[in-house]
Amino acid sequence: MPCLIIAQAAALPLSNGIDYVRVILSLVLCLALGVGMAFLARRIHRHRVTGATPNLRVLESIRIDTRSAVHVVRYGHTHVLVTTHPAGIAVTPVEAPSGTPTTEDAP
Repeated sequence: MPCLIIAQAAALPLSNGIDYVRVILSLVLCLALGVGMAFLARRIHRHRVTGATPNLRVLESIRIDTRSAVHVVRYGHTHVLVTTHPAGIAVTPVEAPSGTPTTEDAP
């Protein structure tokens, strides 16, 4: 009996013609579409960024503190040490570690 009363109350519109069930379902549908579009946009953007330059790779990163970090980046055959800090960015070329496969060594 209580379920019947709740179902009837949910199906009845208010005196000014607003149907709660339709409003809530519409809101849930719009929120789901928004979240889905945001997820899709992030995924497409991430694919474009990583797929655009296959020669550029971040090999390692370490955070020194909340505003400073060190990254080892490879572009083609060149290895670079990139240091980010509040005063700016420092780029230092480094030698590739021995035993690092290059594109010439790849089968």
